[in-house]
Amino acid sequence: MLQHLLQENLVDYIAMDIKHIPGQYSEITNVSIPIKRYSESIELIMTSQIDYEFRTTVIQ
Repeated sequence: MLQHLLQENLVDYIAMDIKHIPGQYSEITNVSIPIKRYSESIELIMTSQIDYEFRTTVIQ
Protein backbone atom coordinates (compact mmCIF):
# COMPACT_ATOMS: atom_id res chain seq x y z
CA MET A 1 0.00 0.00 0.00
CA LEU A 2 2.76 2.45 0.96
CA GLN A 3 4.64 1.81 -2.26
CA HIS A 4 1.47 2.44 -4.29
CA LEU A 5 0.77 5.71 -2.47
CA LEU A 6 4.32 6.91 -3.08
CA GLN A 7 4.32 5.88 -6.75
CA GLU A 8 1.05 7.71 -7.37
CA ASN A 9 2.28 10.84 -5.53
CA LEU A 10 -0.70 10.65 -3.18
CA VAL A 11 1.18 11.66 -0.03
CA ASP A 12 3.37 14.63 0.77
CA TYR A 13 4.44 13.71 4.31
CA ILE A 14 4.81 10.48 6.32
CA ALA A 15 5.17 10.02 10.06
CA MET A 16 5.89 6.45 11.16
CA ASP A 17 5.99 5.20 14.73
CA ILE A 18 8.92 2.90 15.45
CA LYS A 19 8.09 0.42 18.18
CA HIS A 20 10.70 -2.11 17.34
CA ILE A 21 13.54 -3.99 18.89
CA PRO A 22 14.84 -6.48 16.33
CA GLY A 23 13.15 -9.81 16.92
CA GLN A 24 10.76 -8.48 19.58
CA TYR A 25 8.25 -6.42 17.58
CA SER A 26 5.33 -8.80 18.23
CA GLU A 27 6.08 -8.98 21.95
CA ILE A 28 6.25 -5.20 22.32
CA THR A 29 3.28 -4.23 20.16
CA ASN A 30 1.09 -7.32 20.59
CA VAL A 31 0.74 -7.32 16.79
CA SER A 32 2.19 -9.98 14.54
CA ILE A 33 3.57 -8.68 11.23
CA PRO A 34 6.36 -9.87 8.96
CA ILE A 35 9.39 -7.86 10.12
CA LYS A 36 10.68 -7.83 6.54
CA ARG A 37 7.67 -5.75 5.46
CA TYR A 38 8.25 -3.36 8.35
CA SER A 39 11.88 -2.89 7.27
CA GLU A 40 10.84 -2.46 3.64
CA SER A 41 8.44 0.33 4.65
CA ILE A 42 11.23 2.15 6.47
CA GLU A 43 13.46 1.85 3.39
CA LEU A 44 10.69 3.09 1.08
CA ILE A 45 10.12 6.11 3.28
CA MET A 46 13.80 6.96 3.61
CA THR A 47 14.43 6.75 -0.14
CA SER A 48 11.30 8.68 -1.11
CA GLN A 49 11.51 12.29 -2.12
CA ILE A 50 8.96 13.44 0.46
CA ASP A 51 9.32 14.77 4.00
CA TYR A 52 9.09 12.16 6.73
CA GLU A 53 9.73 11.55 10.39
CA PHE A 54 10.16 8.48 12.55
CA ARG A 55 8.84 8.64 16.10
CA THR A 56 9.29 6.43 19.11
CA THR A 57 8.36 6.30 22.78
CA VAL A 58 10.94 5.77 25.48
CA ILE A 59 9.76 4.17 28.71
CA GLN A 60 12.11 4.31 31.66
